[in-house]
Amino acid sequence: MQDNQRIIHLTEISATNFPISNQYKYKCRVQILSNEGKTLLNKDLFARMQPSWLVELKNKGDCTIAITFCYREGDISQPWQDAGEIRFTTQDYLNGERSTELEFPLTTWTQAPQLKLKARLTQSTNESNNSTISLLNNQNGHKTWKKSHTNGNVAVELPEAVTLTSAEEVIVKDVWNKLRAWKELQMEKFLKRLLLEEPELEYQFGEAIASISDFFYELFDCAVHQLQPETQIIIGEPLMGVPPEKGDGLDTVEEYGKLFADLGMRPQHWIKARQVWMWMLPSTPYLEEYDLENLSFGSNSALYRFFNTYIILPMASAVRRYEEALPPQMLQQMAASWSVFSQNKQEMGMEFYQILFQKYPFVLPIFGRADMDYLSLHLFQALEFLMRCLQSGSSEEMLQELRFLGQVHSFAEVPTCAYPAIGDTMFTLFEKYDPNFSDELRQAWQTLLDRVINVIKLPKLNEERLLKKAKQFLDLISSEQAWELEDRSRRWQEIQEEIRATGTYTHTYEELAYGAQVAWRNASKCVGRIAWNNMVIRDRRHITDPDEIFQELKEHVKIATNGGNLQITMTAFRPRQPKERWGIRTWNSQLYRYAAYKQADGSVIGDPANLALTDAIIKFGWQPPEPRTEYDILPLVIEVPGQEPKMYHWEKDEVLEVFIEHPTIPEFKDLGMRWYAIPAISNFSVHIGGINYGCIPFNGWYMDTEIMRDFLDEYRYNKMEDIAKVLKLDTSSEQTLWRDRVALELNIAILHSFQKAKVTMVDHQTASRQFLTHDLREKKAGRECPGDFGWVVPAAGGSACPVWHHQMRDFYLEPAYHHAADRWDV
Repeated sequence: MQDNQRIIHLTEISATNFPISNQYKYKCRVQILSNEGKTLLNKDLFARMQPSWLVELKNKGDCTIAITFCYREGDISQPWQDAGEIRFTTQDYLNGERSTELEFPLTTWTQAPQLKLKARLTQSTNESNNSTISLLNNQNGHKTWKKSHTNGNVAVELPEAVTLTSAEEVIVKDVWNKLRAWKELQMEKFLKRLLLEEPELEYQFGEAIASISDFFYELFDCAVHQLQPETQIIIGEPLMGVPPEKGDGLDTVEEYGKLFADLGMRPQHWIKARQVWMWMLPSTPYLEEYDLENLSFGSNSALYRFFNTYIILPMASAVRRYEEALPPQMLQQMAASWSVFSQNKQEMGMEFYQILFQKYPFVLPIFGRADMDYLSLHLFQALEFLMRCLQSGSSEEMLQELRFLGQVHSFAEVPTCAYPAIGDTMFTLFEKYDPNFSDELRQAWQTLLDRVINVIKLPKLNEERLLKKAKQFLDLISSEQAWELEDRSRRWQEIQEEIRATGTYTHTYEELAYGAQVAWRNASKCVGRIAWNNMVIRDRRHITDPDEIFQELKEHVKIATNGGNLQITMTAFRPRQPKERWGIRTWNSQLYRYAAYKQADGSVIGDPANLALTDAIIKFGWQPPEPRTEYDILPLVIEVPGQEPKMYHWEKDEVLEVFIEHPTIPEFKDLGMRWYAIPAISNFSVHIGGINYGCIPFNGWYMDTEIMRDFLDEYRYNKMEDIAKVLKLDTSSEQTLWRDRVALELNIAILHSFQKAKVTMVDHQTASRQFLTHDLREKKAGRECPGDFGWVVPAAGGSACPVWHHQMRDFYLEPAYHHAADRWDV
């Protein structure tokens, strides 16, 4: 590859073997130099507790990259110290490869003699297929955006639009379709990482922060569904998560472009969003080899090219349309028209409300006994302020004022449906008082008002969405639990008052407990819902200290274990508060998980599903036992907002494990297989009436095929061939059906072992029949039972299970459980 065609990208930097202490913070300085030694870039990366950074730095042609690793011990009053520097030239790497990960020892810091820095390099062949923040040279022929910084202007280079091939379109749709099945998990991960990489966006999003991950999802979904329109007569698609809200005027990519532009998303933010998009996608569960292979192409992958053409360019166009709609000469015309209005603002203000009430009588009750003189004056004072901000270019001051107005309007109970009427009435006045009010001027004012309204209505939009969900849940529980009408009305009044005062509301114990049970009833992927109303809910919302939380989880385990007669149990801690990033979380996906250790030859000891989690906990300070085994129980890490994470260890007698043996094959026991008795899920959230509980550890009991898959899946323990040897099966041909025989005998062993240990378990045949009983009960109760065929049908038995022939429909109901993003991963 010729040097002038080669674009070098530095995309990720991380460190290993750094000191395990909450006292340290880390950052990096990156310097890029030309082959002649000229400095092309100096950039400081954000401080981190965990030294891992996503970046997008590039150079046209080979260069030298220097990375200085820095640390600070203590609080912000302590100075940053240089731990050392690595330096390498890119021409020594990427020889015929699209991507490579480099690792360099950094031995100059005495506190971490084994410290290593890792850097990921990728390369591309031409600029038209790439979009980066051009921190180096501004290439001619490309559109750029400039963002003012204290250290000068940074040019943001937009990508060229490309036409995806049919095969590329299918790859994009295939990956997205798999992500849809894990929507809540993946979109939470996307948003939390984006806010980590671009902290200013949390302020920019303001009141929209509670809904912003849904807005991102809906934008991406709209964009993907533009591909191959002939396939859009959709019978069914996977979707695990809250479906998009309808009726809020956001149904197209262009409409989402306007919203994100109003919220402050600019091209440089979308460039960063593309990085996070490419970081997030490979973690989508159940991607296949051809999906992962395409993603490995980096900036040449179909998903990257799709994001350039269908996301970045339309979003940049939305910002450009706003700027083109309000050029300096148009602002002068608006100022001239405003001078006419300002001479008559009291009169126009009174007339405004007269016209509004006459044309749109539904808004009249909103204003009640309000002081109309004050409202009239305030209306035009607000418009006058906006004009001053436009003329001075003070967008920050404007944003603060608009958010204040939004709070005022929300307090005054101005519904979002009233804003079109307000805008229409405003233009009636403008046309009456300004004889020179042209179509171009109207369009300019319309642009300004649209942007203003998009920000002002957000507090009320959040409140309306929360009230809607709260009302739906209240109707459900009051109906199914046969509340008295007076109690229902009183409770609805309490909820409304609390939401308007605080932005949220507090469930009673009955609401929390019944909501958690109904969420299980609504879980379309679960075959074991027949016991949905037997779950015991332990209300621990008052406990927020991590030490006390762990004590409650130990008590949960005792109650749930119940001597082997397992009790379906949930322990619920406080919900996430408005604008709170995470809420209370555990790092572990289950209270009990087996560790995984990667060996020098690439093999893994333990459960590979927990490899990344194990690495994170080791970095946090865990010392694995020696010797390491396949079944080491991981410690539990609990994280509470405003506090550092804390690690807790299970005592041996607190973990009930079952050793796997076969009833007729003694050699089976020699495999040393065992599994913990309680499947206690700890990384789900539950949404009840608009309230999101992010720490709700809960358990049922195992079905045999769940543990069977843990042992047999290739990406788990992968014991298929080991068991086949014990069974003395012929593995020379698939026609011997040796895999099926392994699965059958392993299920027999698992069921026998749990029965021998007197631990509750259900077999897949019984579970299938119980599901049909549950489905019939639901129908008789007047409720259709949602079901996801691919999950409800057990992983063994096939058509021998009666549920195989059961037609089912998958649809979304709330309350609902959702997968939550891993706090440690983001």
